[in-house]
Amino acid sequence: MAQQHFSFPIINMPLVWSSVAIIPLLILGSAVLSVEVEINVGWIIGFAITLLLAFTVLLLRYGFLKEEITLDQHYITSARYGDIPLEDIKKAYSPWAYSKPSLKLKLNNSRSVAWYLNSSNRGLLANTKEDLDTFWSFLTALEKHMAKLDNKKIPSPQKVTTKKQTTPTPVSGQLKDITAKGGKITWAVPLGFILAVLFMIRACGPKWFGSQPDIGKLKRSSEYMFNYYRQEMQDSLRERMKTEGELFLYTNDTAATLRLLPRINTDNPLNIELFQYSQANADMRKFLDSPRSAPLYPYLITVDSAVIRLHKGITAYSDSSDQQLLLCAYDPEQRIKVSRLTDDTTTMPFRVNWSIPLHDTTQLNTAFAKSFPGINILLAQARLRPSFHIYMVGQARHNISKERFQTAIYELNRLLHKSQVDSNTFHWKTENRQP
Repeated sequence: MAQQHFSFPIINMPLVWSSVAIIPLLILGSAVLSVEVEINVGWIIGFAITLLLAFTVLLLRYGFLKEEITLDQHYITSARYGDIPLEDIKKAYSPWAYSKPSLKLKLNNSRSVAWYLNSSNRGLLANTKEDLDTFWSFLTALEKHMAKLDNKKIPSPQKVTTKKQTTPTPVSGQLKDITAKGGKITWAVPLGFILAVLFMIRACGPKWFGSQPDIGKLKRSSEYMFNYYRQEMQDSLRERMKTEGELFLYTNDTAATLRLLPRINTDNPLNIELFQYSQANADMRKFLDSPRSAPLYPYLITVDSAVIRLHKGITAYSDSSDQQLLLCAYDPEQRIKVSRLTDDTTTMPFRVNWSIPLHDTTQLNTAFAKSFPGINILLAQARLRPSFHIYMVGQARHNISKERFQTAIYELNRLLHKSQVDSNTFHWKTENRQP
């Protein structure tokens, strides 16, 4: 059988674990110094941040190791580990406390080898889709070779006995399980971060709070500030909207409304109740610091109460035209997978954002036709699926006048009729009318 070659970068785990371990040590050392020694806290924090930045640079520079693998029916030849006879492999598994995907092989001579990659794009070190595809190809090829070896090791049939015997899973089966689970991450919060928080509260709690912190009180305070900032922001927005001009909406969603709002992040990725309002409070404070100049974004509130921020879309990010029509296609009943690289079954409603830049020399029919590849096929979905909604938005602050928007409606209707969509289901709304 011909040899197969695979090349992909793997994570330098010794360096990663060193970086993780330094976090609780730095915080513990800072806590002890701030309590026991009269040293300016600013100097301590500055020193700790400098060390953290140094480890971050090391991670970015040396966090990946290049791996070259040649695989045949007898050996794995690795640039990192040398020759590994397939017959010496007695166990294959994916360590739970490491990034995913990963593979660790235990050999007959008590030696072990491992390859670690990272499919998540939230960290400093993340493999590309091409790296991950190559790694999965390696796993699949190795599984096929091990299956042939495992078949040779199956003992001949023995006399049936009444005593129940447990047959261990062969290595090929273990590899198949790893492939089936994909790159789903089941362990996300580093141990160093947890230890750091515990050390900080334990060592510095009495000095910072005077007593053990009242978590319930901190949460109530955060919620109070959230409601206070929200009311202040609403008052500021009412004043701001007097100068923002009219908003035009053309859609087949009869319940849709259009608003200009600042971008407020309400995510709580760690699902910690104490931090429920932290990011939203920070974003609202930022808006209230400069309510007259802070950016506002158009948001749709759809028939199913979904809130969608409109933007140019990937086809027009480089366009700097002053005149922009924003469009969105949305179907709450058509679900698509969030990620196709793992076995995660999470889905989200179908949604596409795009825009139509309007230049003085551009004809509207040409601008519409070039705005989105296969626009006629996309618009035809409004005929095929009753839940499929189309939204077109124009803003006076983007130099879209009432007359210009009416012309755009005419052109969109022409395309809808071409796709046999009844434009009578569409209606026009004007938000933020000016006196």
